[in-house]
Amino acid sequence: MIIFAELILKKLSNNRVDAIEIALIIYQVTLEVYTPVKYPQNWAMLQSYLGNMYRDRAFDDPTKNFKQAIFHYRMALEVLTKDQYPYRWGIIQRDLGMLHAYNLQPGQDHKLIAAITHYRRALSVHKADDFPEDWAANHNNLGEAYFRLEVGSKSSNIELAVEHFRQSLTIYNCVNFAYPWSMVNNNLGNAFKLRIKGEKRDNLTKAITYYRKALSVQTLEKSPYNWAMLQNNLAGAYYNLACTEDLSGKSNQKHQDNLQQALDCLQKALVVYKESDFPQQWQDIQNNLSNIYQLQTRS
Repeated sequence: MIIFAELILKKLSNNRVDAIEIALIIYQVTLEVYTPVKYPQNWAMLQSYLGNMYRDRAFDDPTKNFKQAIFHYRMALEVLTKDQYPYRWGIIQRDLGMLHAYNLQPGQDHKLIAAITHYRRALSVHKADDFPEDWAANHNNLGEAYFRLEVGSKSSNIELAVEHFRQSLTIYNCVNFAYPWSMVNNNLGNAFKLRIKGEKRDNLTKAITYYRKALSVQTLEKSPYNWAMLQNNLAGAYYNLACTEDLSGKSNQKHQDNLQQALDCLQKALVVYKESDFPQQWQDIQNNLSNIYQLQTRS
């Protein structure tokens, strides 16, 4: 039954909402067989799977799903303890971190702090020498959490994010881990685009380099949505870079060139982000285009 649920999730990957609802039913029925007394480990694994499904569930009330996911993860951890099952315990800690980091509303930094705690717990058992991919994933997750964290020093949080992203790249490479490598490069681009420490022009130039690295993997043919996202991110870096120029002499030409680069990237993103398919992304790009046109007019 567990294998059947996994097949459903794969077969209906384009309809994730329905796939999760079907998988939930399958896991709950399977719990009637795998009782905590007779099959404690299987029961605990099912609890963790149920936690993942409620974490990713788009149907019903988000708060209710969050609480249900917490319940199932805690049930799983009653059996899958750190002492007896350290690797699986670490996986559940990472899953809990992802749960707290998902669908955040403004003013919910306490959830990000909880996510950071869970990711650090996962790192306590997912060592680089023993579980390199898990170690790298945990560092990337920590980087994302610190990047989004608003409490404390924003500059320090971004520096911590950069350090964790760079740690993950000591494992991820473009040959063996092309997809995660590209997404970490996108994360580094985002971090350097908003970095406070250091010289702004240098940070933005690095951001552009990271985005272009990510685009070497996330192509229009293979990953249209991510490709468009990266084009939009790249446009933001070029736009910010244009704003750093003093608009005199050669700098004015650099300013115009960077604005044109930003425009080109946004036009590429619109190939995928059509109003009918992605209205929010389409509207965001229209706003970005308007900002560029206004800056071109003023300069």
